[in-house]
Amino acid sequence: METKKSWAIGVDIGGTTIKCALISEHGDVKGVRRSPTEANLGREKMLNNIKNAINEVLVENELRLHDIEGIGFGTPGLIVDGVLEGNPNLPAWNGTPIAAEMKARFDVPCFVANDVTIATFAEFIYGAGKGAKNLVMFAVGTGIGGGLVINGQLFEGSNGMAGEIGHVTVVPDGRVCGCGQKGCLEAYSSTLAINAMTREYLTSMRGKSSKIYEAVGGDLSKVTPRIVYDCAKEGDEVGLAVNETVCTYLAVAIGGLINTLNPDTIILGGGVMEAGEIIIGNIKKKLPLYSHFMMRERCRLVPALLGENAGVTGCGALVFRNLGRI
Repeated sequence: METKKSWAIGVDIGGTTIKCALISEHGDVKGVRRSPTEANLGREKMLNNIKNAINEVLVENELRLHDIEGIGFGTPGLIVDGVLEGNPNLPAWNGTPIAAEMKARFDVPCFVANDVTIATFAEFIYGAGKGAKNLVMFAVGTGIGGGLVINGQLFEGSNGMAGEIGHVTVVPDGRVCGCGQKGCLEAYSSTLAINAMTREYLTSMRGKSSKIYEAVGGDLSKVTPRIVYDCAKEGDEVGLAVNETVCTYLAVAIGGLINTLNPDTIILGGGVMEAGEIIIGNIKKKLPLYSHFMMRERCRLVPALLGENAGVTGCGALVFRNLGRI
Protein backbone atom coordinates (compact mmCIF):
# COMPACT_ATOMS: atom_id res chain seq x y z
CA MET A 1 0.00 0.00 0.00
CA GLU A 2 1.36 3.42 -0.97
CA THR A 3 1.96 6.06 1.64
CA LYS A 4 0.77 9.61 1.16
CA LYS A 5 4.38 10.70 0.72
CA SER A 6 4.68 8.73 -2.54
CA TRP A 7 2.65 11.35 -4.46
CA ALA A 8 3.63 14.44 -6.42
CA ILE A 9 1.33 16.93 -8.11
CA GLY A 10 1.53 17.34 -11.87
CA VAL A 11 0.27 20.54 -13.50
CA ASP A 12 -0.10 20.63 -17.28
CA ILE A 13 -0.62 24.26 -18.34
CA GLY A 14 -2.34 24.73 -21.69
CA GLY A 15 -3.54 27.74 -23.60
CA THR A 16 -7.12 27.26 -22.41
CA THR A 17 -7.01 24.61 -19.68
CA ILE A 18 -4.96 23.78 -16.60
CA LYS A 19 -4.90 20.06 -15.89
CA CYS A 20 -3.83 19.06 -12.41
CA ALA A 21 -3.54 15.63 -10.75
CA LEU A 22 -1.76 13.51 -8.19
CA ILE A 23 0.94 11.31 -9.71
CA SER A 24 2.68 8.42 -7.98
CA GLU A 25 6.28 7.49 -8.65
CA HIS A 26 4.89 4.40 -10.40
CA GLY A 27 2.91 6.56 -12.85
CA ASP A 28 -0.53 6.19 -11.26
CA VAL A 29 -2.82 9.16 -11.94
CA LYS A 30 -5.39 10.21 -9.35
CA GLY A 31 -7.80 13.10 -8.81
CA VAL A 32 -7.55 14.75 -12.25
CA ARG A 33 -8.96 18.26 -12.20
CA ARG A 34 -9.39 20.70 -15.09
CA SER A 35 -9.85 24.45 -14.75
CA PRO A 36 -9.60 27.41 -17.13
CA THR A 37 -6.22 29.01 -17.74
CA GLU A 38 -7.76 32.46 -18.45
CA ALA A 39 -4.50 33.59 -20.03
CA ASN A 40 -6.22 36.67 -21.46
CA LEU A 41 -6.60 38.01 -17.91
CA GLY A 42 -2.86 38.24 -17.31
CA ARG A 43 -0.03 36.55 -15.45
CA GLU A 44 -1.28 36.98 -11.89
CA LYS A 45 -4.67 35.54 -12.79
CA MET A 46 -2.98 32.53 -14.35
CA LEU A 47 -0.77 32.01 -11.29
CA ASN A 48 -3.79 32.25 -9.00
CA ASN A 49 -5.75 29.78 -11.13
CA ILE A 50 -2.85 27.32 -10.94
CA LYS A 51 -2.59 27.81 -7.19
CA ASN A 52 -6.32 27.23 -6.76
CA ALA A 53 -6.22 24.09 -8.92
CA ILE A 54 -3.41 22.63 -6.81
CA ASN A 55 -5.21 23.44 -3.57
CA GLU A 56 -8.41 21.85 -4.87
CA VAL A 57 -6.59 18.61 -5.74
CA LEU A 58 -5.08 18.53 -2.25
CA VAL A 59 -8.42 19.15 -0.53
CA GLU A 60 -10.35 16.66 -2.67
CA ASN A 61 -7.81 13.97 -1.86
CA GLU A 62 -7.55 14.87 1.84
CA LEU A 63 -3.89 15.77 1.59
CA ARG A 64 -1.76 18.59 2.92
CA LEU A 65 1.38 20.07 1.41
CA HIS A 66 3.66 18.01 3.64
CA ASP A 67 2.04 14.86 2.21
CA ILE A 68 3.47 15.44 -1.29
CA GLU A 69 7.01 15.27 -2.62
CA GLY A 70 6.74 18.33 -4.81
CA ILE A 71 5.01 19.90 -7.81
CA GLY A 72 5.96 19.61 -11.48
CA PHE A 73 4.81 21.99 -14.20
CA GLY A 74 4.66 21.55 -17.96
CA THR A 75 4.00 24.49 -20.26
CA PRO A 76 4.21 25.34 -23.96
CA GLY A 77 7.18 27.49 -24.92
CA LEU A 78 10.90 27.50 -24.27
CA ILE A 79 12.15 27.17 -20.71
CA VAL A 80 15.35 29.19 -20.62
CA ASP A 81 17.18 28.76 -17.32
CA GLY A 82 13.87 28.26 -15.53
CA VAL A 83 12.12 31.20 -17.19
CA LEU A 84 9.41 30.76 -19.83
CA GLU A 85 10.15 32.46 -23.15
CA GLY A 86 8.94 32.29 -26.73
CA ASN A 87 5.28 31.39 -26.24
CA PRO A 88 3.16 33.39 -28.71
CA ASN A 89 -0.07 31.71 -27.53
CA LEU A 90 0.42 32.81 -23.92
CA PRO A 91 2.09 36.23 -24.20
CA ALA A 92 1.27 37.21 -20.61
CA TRP A 93 3.12 34.08 -19.47
CA ASN A 94 6.42 35.01 -21.16
CA GLY A 95 9.18 35.98 -18.76
CA THR A 96 7.63 34.07 -15.86
CA PRO A 97 9.98 32.08 -13.59
CA ILE A 98 7.24 29.49 -13.02
CA ALA A 99 8.97 27.19 -10.55
CA ALA A 100 10.21 30.10 -8.43
CA GLU A 101 6.76 31.74 -8.41
CA MET A 102 5.05 28.53 -7.29
CA LYS A 103 7.78 27.68 -4.76
CA ALA A 104 7.03 31.02 -3.12
CA ARG A 105 3.35 30.08 -2.88
CA PHE A 106 3.69 26.46 -1.73
CA ASP A 107 7.16 26.04 -0.18
CA VAL A 108 7.68 22.55 -1.62
CA PRO A 109 10.12 21.53 -4.37
CA CYS A 110 8.87 22.85 -7.71
CA PHE A 111 10.19 22.02 -11.19
CA VAL A 112 9.23 23.13 -14.70
CA ALA A 113 9.90 21.96 -18.25
CA ASN A 114 8.46 22.29 -21.74
CA ASP A 115 5.19 20.37 -22.13
CA VAL A 116 6.44 18.05 -24.88
CA THR A 117 9.67 17.39 -22.98
CA ILE A 118 7.46 16.39 -20.06
CA ALA A 119 5.29 14.08 -22.19
CA THR A 120 8.44 12.49 -23.63
CA PHE A 121 9.72 11.75 -20.14
CA ALA A 122 6.38 10.18 -19.20
CA GLU A 123 6.44 7.91 -22.26
CA PHE A 124 10.07 6.99 -21.48
CA ILE A 125 9.39 6.05 -17.86
CA TYR A 126 5.87 4.61 -18.07
CA GLY A 127 4.74 4.33 -21.71
CA ALA A 128 5.86 3.44 -25.23
CA GLY A 129 9.52 4.21 -24.48
CA LYS A 130 9.80 2.07 -21.36
CA GLY A 131 13.07 0.15 -21.52
CA ALA A 132 14.59 2.39 -24.20
CA LYS A 133 18.01 3.96 -23.78
CA ASN A 134 17.90 6.60 -26.51
CA LEU A 135 14.62 7.91 -27.89
CA VAL A 136 13.04 10.81 -29.70
CA MET A 137 9.38 11.75 -29.39
CA PHE A 138 7.40 13.78 -31.92
CA ALA A 139 4.20 15.46 -30.69
CA VAL A 140 2.26 16.19 -33.87
CA GLY A 141 -0.63 18.48 -33.05
CA THR A 142 -1.47 22.15 -33.63
CA GLY A 143 2.28 22.58 -33.93
CA ILE A 144 5.03 19.99 -33.70
CA GLY A 145 7.12 19.60 -30.57
CA GLY A 146 9.77 17.11 -29.64
CA GLY A 147 11.59 15.56 -26.75
CA LEU A 148 14.86 13.64 -26.37
CA VAL A 149 16.17 10.97 -24.04
CA ILE A 150 19.89 10.27 -24.45
CA ASN A 151 21.71 7.52 -22.56
CA GLY A 152 18.68 7.08 -20.33
CA GLN A 153 18.53 10.74 -19.32
CA LEU A 154 16.06 13.42 -20.35
CA PHE A 155 18.00 15.82 -22.57
CA GLU A 156 16.98 19.47 -22.37
CA GLY A 157 20.01 21.14 -23.92
CA SER A 158 22.34 23.80 -22.53
CA ASN A 159 19.52 26.16 -21.56
CA GLY A 160 16.45 23.93 -21.52
CA MET A 161 15.49 24.56 -25.14
CA ALA A 162 16.25 21.21 -26.83
CA GLY A 163 13.58 19.39 -28.83
CA GLU A 164 12.21 22.06 -31.18
CA ILE A 165 11.85 19.42 -33.88
CA GLY A 166 8.97 21.24 -35.53
CA HIS A 167 11.34 24.00 -36.59
CA VAL A 168 13.85 21.79 -38.35
CA THR A 169 13.98 22.94 -41.98
CA VAL A 170 12.77 20.20 -44.32
CA VAL A 171 12.20 22.37 -47.43
CA PRO A 172 14.67 25.23 -48.02
CA ASP A 173 12.75 28.43 -48.77
CA GLY A 174 9.49 26.49 -48.41
CA ARG A 175 6.13 27.27 -46.82
CA VAL A 176 6.12 30.03 -44.20
CA CYS A 177 5.94 28.74 -40.63
CA GLY A 178 4.31 30.51 -37.70
CA CYS A 179 7.79 31.03 -36.22
CA GLY A 180 8.71 33.25 -39.18
CA GLN A 181 11.09 30.78 -40.84
CA LYS A 182 10.42 29.06 -44.14
CA GLY A 183 10.25 25.34 -44.73
CA CYS A 184 9.87 24.11 -41.15
CA LEU A 185 8.50 20.62 -40.54
CA GLU A 186 5.61 22.27 -38.68
CA ALA A 187 4.62 24.06 -41.90
CA TYR A 188 4.04 20.69 -43.61
CA SER A 189 2.94 18.13 -41.04
CA SER A 190 1.05 19.84 -38.19
CA THR A 191 -2.70 20.31 -37.73
CA LEU A 192 -2.41 23.89 -38.99
CA ALA A 193 -0.47 22.73 -42.05
CA ILE A 194 -2.92 19.91 -42.80
CA ASN A 195 -5.84 22.33 -42.64
CA ALA A 196 -4.08 24.92 -44.79
CA MET A 197 -2.95 22.46 -47.48
CA THR A 198 -6.37 20.83 -47.62
CA ARG A 199 -8.08 24.20 -48.12
CA GLU A 200 -5.67 24.99 -50.94
CA TYR A 201 -6.59 21.73 -52.68
CA LEU A 202 -10.31 22.30 -52.11
CA THR A 203 -10.25 25.70 -53.79
CA SER A 204 -9.15 24.05 -57.04
CA MET A 205 -11.55 22.41 -59.51
CA ARG A 206 -10.15 19.04 -58.48
CA GLY A 207 -11.00 19.79 -54.86
CA LYS A 208 -14.69 20.35 -55.50
CA SER A 209 -15.14 16.62 -56.15
CA SER A 210 -13.40 15.65 -52.91
CA LYS A 211 -15.25 13.83 -50.14
CA ILE A 212 -13.71 16.38 -47.80
CA TYR A 213 -15.49 19.21 -49.63
CA GLU A 214 -18.73 17.32 -49.23
CA ALA A 215 -18.04 16.52 -45.55
CA VAL A 216 -17.62 20.20 -44.66
CA GLY A 217 -20.52 21.31 -46.83
CA GLY A 218 -18.27 23.61 -48.83
CA ASP A 219 -17.33 25.56 -45.65
CA LEU A 220 -13.54 25.34 -45.68
CA SER A 221 -13.30 26.74 -42.14
CA LYS A 222 -14.66 23.40 -40.92
CA VAL A 223 -11.72 21.38 -42.26
CA THR A 224 -9.97 19.33 -39.55
CA PRO A 225 -7.34 16.57 -39.64
CA ARG A 226 -9.96 14.07 -38.46
CA ILE A 227 -12.16 14.82 -41.49
CA VAL A 228 -9.15 14.80 -43.84
CA TYR A 229 -7.97 11.41 -42.58
CA ASP A 230 -11.42 9.85 -42.40
CA CYS A 231 -11.79 10.70 -46.09
CA ALA A 232 -8.23 9.64 -46.93
CA LYS A 233 -8.97 6.20 -45.48
CA GLU A 234 -11.88 5.98 -47.94
CA GLY A 235 -9.53 6.69 -50.84
CA ASP A 236 -10.17 10.42 -51.25
CA GLU A 237 -7.53 11.89 -53.55
CA VAL A 238 -7.15 15.16 -51.67
CA GLY A 239 -6.85 13.43 -48.32
CA LEU A 240 -4.26 11.00 -49.70
CA ALA A 241 -2.27 13.84 -51.30
CA VAL A 242 -2.19 15.75 -48.02
CA ASN A 243 -1.14 12.62 -46.15
CA GLU A 244 1.64 12.07 -48.67
CA THR A 245 3.06 15.50 -47.86
CA VAL A 246 2.64 15.04 -44.11
CA CYS A 247 4.40 11.67 -44.13
CA THR A 248 7.18 12.66 -46.54
CA TYR A 249 8.42 15.47 -44.35
CA LEU A 250 7.96 13.59 -41.09
CA ALA A 251 10.08 10.84 -42.67
CA VAL A 252 12.73 13.40 -43.67
CA ALA A 253 12.93 14.72 -40.10
CA ILE A 254 12.81 11.28 -38.48
CA GLY A 255 15.46 9.96 -40.86
CA GLY A 256 17.76 12.86 -40.05
CA LEU A 257 17.42 12.21 -36.33
CA ILE A 258 18.00 8.47 -36.77
CA ASN A 259 21.22 9.25 -38.64
CA THR A 260 22.30 11.86 -36.09
CA LEU A 261 21.39 10.23 -32.77
CA ASN A 262 21.16 6.47 -33.52
CA PRO A 263 18.10 6.12 -31.21
CA ASP A 264 16.54 2.77 -30.41
CA THR A 265 13.02 4.24 -30.33
CA ILE A 266 11.05 6.96 -32.12
CA ILE A 267 7.64 7.73 -30.55
CA LEU A 268 4.89 9.48 -32.52
CA GLY A 269 2.22 11.18 -30.43
CA GLY A 270 -0.16 14.13 -30.58
CA GLY A 271 -3.64 14.61 -31.97
CA VAL A 272 -2.73 14.10 -35.64
CA MET A 273 -1.36 10.65 -34.84
CA GLU A 274 -4.85 9.48 -33.86
CA ALA A 275 -5.17 8.72 -37.59
CA GLY A 276 -2.94 5.73 -36.88
CA GLU A 277 -1.48 3.34 -39.45
CA ILE A 278 -2.21 5.52 -42.48
CA ILE A 279 0.53 7.83 -41.16
CA ILE A 280 2.89 5.45 -39.36
CA GLY A 281 2.80 2.84 -42.11
CA ASN A 282 3.50 5.43 -44.79
CA ILE A 283 6.41 6.91 -42.82
CA LYS A 284 7.96 3.44 -42.45
CA LYS A 285 7.78 2.98 -46.21
CA LYS A 286 9.52 6.31 -46.80
CA LEU A 287 12.24 6.06 -44.15
CA PRO A 288 14.65 4.03 -46.34
CA LEU A 289 14.98 7.13 -48.53
CA TYR A 290 16.16 9.29 -45.62
CA SER A 291 18.02 7.08 -43.14
CA HIS A 292 21.00 4.74 -43.02
CA PHE A 293 19.78 1.14 -43.11
CA MET A 294 21.94 -0.09 -40.23
CA MET A 295 20.62 2.53 -37.83
CA ARG A 296 17.05 2.36 -39.18
CA GLU A 297 16.87 -1.41 -38.70
CA ARG A 298 17.85 -0.96 -35.06
CA CYS A 299 15.23 1.70 -34.35
CA ARG A 300 11.56 1.00 -33.67
CA LEU A 301 8.88 3.50 -34.69
CA VAL A 302 5.90 3.31 -32.33
CA PRO A 303 2.79 5.30 -31.34
CA ALA A 304 2.60 6.99 -27.94
CA LEU A 305 0.66 5.09 -25.28
CA LEU A 306 -0.26 7.48 -22.46
CA GLY A 307 -2.75 9.66 -24.33
CA GLU A 308 -4.19 12.72 -22.65
CA ASN A 309 -2.55 11.96 -19.30
CA ALA A 310 1.01 12.07 -20.65
CA GLY A 311 1.40 15.71 -19.64
CA VAL A 312 0.41 15.48 -15.97
CA THR A 313 2.14 12.10 -15.63
CA GLY A 314 5.36 13.59 -16.94
CA CYS A 315 5.06 16.55 -14.58
CA GLY A 316 4.92 14.17 -11.64
CA ALA A 317 7.82 12.13 -13.04
CA LEU A 318 9.84 15.37 -13.31
CA VAL A 319 9.51 15.82 -9.55
CA PHE A 320 10.61 12.26 -8.77
CA ARG A 321 13.51 12.51 -11.22
CA ASN A 322 14.82 15.72 -9.68
CA LEU A 323 14.52 14.22 -6.20
CA GLY A 324 16.42 11.11 -7.27
CA ARG A 325 13.47 8.76 -6.87
CA ILE A 326 13.33 7.47 -10.47
